[in-house]
Amino acid sequence: AYAMMKGARLGYIGERYSEIGKKAFEGIYKEYLREKEDKSLSLDGICLVAGLGGFGGQERDGSYEYYLSEPIVSDDVKGSGIFLMTYSEYLYLKKDVMSSEK
Repeated sequence: AYAMMKGARLGYIGERYSEIGKKAFEGIYKEYLREKEDKSLSLDGICLVAGLGGFGGQERDGSYEYYLSEPIVSDDVKGSGIFLMTYSEYLYLKKDVMSSEK
């Protein structure tokens, strides 16, 4: 979502990708962002870690089964960071749309 919106904004890829990225972000927001009891937000559905080769006594072979076996967590920086970057592009896109309507 981030790469599509930013790439389109910078002119590296077609403008249609900004809409695809926007819809992807909205889906992530709807599906994975949760409000906790204390009113703070939590981002679910983040893969804790994945890679190739040996790590911690486990051979990471890149297979479908391997990737499905990796833990899914909430609020890990690898997911939360890119979510915030994507949200920034989303807001930038909305700002451009709103300014062009004037």
